[in-house]
Amino acid sequence: MRYILRRVYGSFGPFLFLLLAANAPGRANAWQAHFGGSGPGVLDQARAVATLSGGDVIVAGSLDNADTGLDFAVARLAATDGKAVWVAGFDSGLGVTDNEWALAVAVDAADDVVAAGGLEELPFFAVKLAGASGQELWRYETANGAAVAVTMSVAGDAVVGGPGRIVKLRGNDGVLIWEHTGHVANALALDASGDVYAVGHTLPTPDFSVLKLAGGDGAPLWLRSIDGPVSHFDAARHVALDADGDVFAVGELAVETEIFNGTVITRSETHFVKLAGDDGSEMWTRHDAALRTPTGGSALAVDAAGDAYLSGLRAGTLDGLVLKISGGDGSDVWSVDSLAGGVSIDAAPGLALSGGDVVVSAGLAPPPPGAAEWGFFALAQGSGGERWRRASGVKSFGFVAASLPALAVDSLGGVVGAGSAPRARGSDVSVVRLARALRGHKVRWSERDASHADADLLLKMRDGALFFASPDSGGDPRAHGAVLEIANSMSGEATSIALPAGGWTGRGAPAGAKGYDYKDRNGVYGPCRRAQLRDGQLLVQCRGDLGFTLDEPAQGALTFALRAGGQLSCAHFGGLIAVDAGDTAQAGRFQGALATPSAACAALP
Repeated sequence: MRYILRRVYGSFGPFLFLLLAANAPGRANAWQAHFGGSGPGVLDQARAVATLSGGDVIVAGSLDNADTGLDFAVARLAATDGKAVWVAGFDSGLGVTDNEWALAVAVDAADDVVAAGGLEELPFFAVKLAGASGQELWRYETANGAAVAVTMSVAGDAVVGGPGRIVKLRGNDGVLIWEHTGHVANALALDASGDVYAVGHTLPTPDFSVLKLAGGDGAPLWLRSIDGPVSHFDAARHVALDADGDVFAVGELAVETEIFNGTVITRSETHFVKLAGDDGSEMWTRHDAALRTPTGGSALAVDAAGDAYLSGLRAGTLDGLVLKISGGDGSDVWSVDSLAGGVSIDAAPGLALSGGDVVVSAGLAPPPPGAAEWGFFALAQGSGGERWRRASGVKSFGFVAASLPALAVDSLGGVVGAGSAPRARGSDVSVVRLARALRGHKVRWSERDASHADADLLLKMRDGALFFASPDSGGDPRAHGAVLEIANSMSGEATSIALPAGGWTGRGAPAGAKGYDYKDRNGVYGPCRRAQLRDGQLLVQCRGDLGFTLDEPAQGALTFALRAGGQLSCAHFGGLIAVDAGDTAQAGRFQGALATPSAACAALP
């Protein structure tokens, strides 16, 4: 473990930045970043997280500074080690008594960032920042409460929602395109045509509601509102769309009220509904007295088959629960409330889908006398069985709870959680990144001499997501050959090595039914001498001039891909690196394991 203490200057002052970076077995590409303002740090915390196309992390929240109080803050952290690329902050100028906070963040196709939240004087606030530098490109601010949700259209326009207001802002300059008032938006989603779904509650009577607005002009297309058994406070909290454009919304309905010492106390229960996207008609509804969904985080997701996944707490407890719910009729498919070894789930506010997994951010508590620690785990979408588990190292301290409710999964399957971690006088913003790793992946590459023109390469990949083409299909390497691609995204060096069709044979009957073999012992076709393709595994051995040198002091990370027809099998080695050494004057070596899985690596950097 290495500790790096830095002072990072944003647009309005210094922050203390503590980076804890570790490459430990089973925790590939792992790092933690903890940072806070110059003040007491009582409310330093992250509220939202997103990732850029290259894997860098955008985190939004608040920082407590000695001169300006609680400030709206956004930071970009490097994917490789969590170091701050830039920090941008915004303050109303009213001094230490004012409060500003970023509550939501989104990234457009150009990797520019839109963050939304509130400033003291003009609480409904959104700002667009250049992804490369953090420089402000435009801002939108008005009265009403703080903005709590933001999403981006395909055209790059921003849709921002909050108490009593939903706005669409032009992406290039922030000019208001349209505004809809009179509805509280807690979460937003856009369909394929750009129409907007806002879930929250109606005004002035707070009823659970789902509102659809035309993306072009903001005109209301339909509104579905639901009043609970008692008229007090009902609200939808989370929204997701399926491939057909139908909408899932979950929140709570008030079911009972009582007065205790002059205060009205409400008991609410979870309400989950699926509505037809075209007209808002109810497709099914379920009321769950045993489940509580979080007010923040990302507790709802829908897979390609239209089934829903929901995380939360068992009613009246701090016990976490993850559910898979049939998109067809709303019935339970499976539920999980504990992991192998007697580890209980203390809370589960964050959920995301990655490949065939359901990734959850949660408190993990081993049997007594084990202490609870925030961590991540993945469940198979089909069965709910545990796929992997990672501890984060973020723990509660005294009466200050640790929490990483904001969750995102990047393009390489890396998991990022953001929230707060306790310190002696309060809390710090805490961000943890873990790259999903497969122990069956490994690479061994060594150059024979300082000419860098003669090297040995062994690449092995084992992954249940690897499937190769059936005989005589478009991906049959006997007809179309294959190509091995190698790239270093940091140096920009890349190479492609052909494995022509003439070297391939099929295994099984008919030939190719059990996979394919490539042999070129004398290097007639090129440097790759042997390859094996099987469902679930791949092997490639090369010897000679690979057209790629290890002459830098270190590679940092390497990506390997084998293309056979339209099929791509890919592994990114940047986690557990056993050997990474080279120089212009000596032979280089690179050995790595725990690569990210092929299914998550859609393209070379």
